[in-house]
Amino acid sequence: MSLNPYLSIRRLLSKNSHALKVAILAKVPIQQYCMTISVKIFASLREELGIDGASIRACGTMTALDVWNKLTDKAPPDNLICAINHQYAEFTNPVQNGDEVAFFPPVNGG
Repeated sequence: MSLNPYLSIRRLLSKNSHALKVAILAKVPIQQYCMTISVKIFASLREELGIDGASIRACGTMTALDVWNKLTDKAPPDNLICAINHQYAEFTNPVQNGDEVAFFPPVNGG
């Protein structure tokens, strides 16, 4: 993904991130503050979305819900389960560079 430097700076500044403002003022390349998140999709959710995973690149801060929204236009199902780095997580939990975010429906068993 190619970043338009003018549009990207405006977006990043609107996030009110001190680190990004410092980077811009110091003329540090914005790409250094971007991150890559690995996403895995499991079970019936895989068939519903038509994908089993993806690699998402984003700049600034993100939550698990932001990752979902970057992955698909669909609203997350009410009973969707999320994990970050193999640990159950809330959708409000932040993700960091290199994290693996997994989404799966509730597990039924007996």
